[in-house]
Amino acid sequence: MAKRRGFTPEFKAELVFEVLSGGSSQAEVCRRHNLNENQLITQVYHQKRPHSALGYLTPIEFQRQTLS
Repeated sequence: MAKRRGFTPEFKAELVFEVLSGGSSQAEVCRRHNLNENQLITQVYHQKRPHSALGYLTPIEFQRQTLS
């Protein structure tokens, strides 16, 4: 049985940011990182929902935080 891969929240946020910023399509990002597209769809969905009440960073907020 194959072992499940684990991804850091930072890695997930980077992939979502790339998709939502229009830099690459979802399919391109998945191919580049050898992911099933459904894995990324879930992450994109979670990033599009309301963030402030839940304490999540949006991709833009994450990018600002990592660059400062």
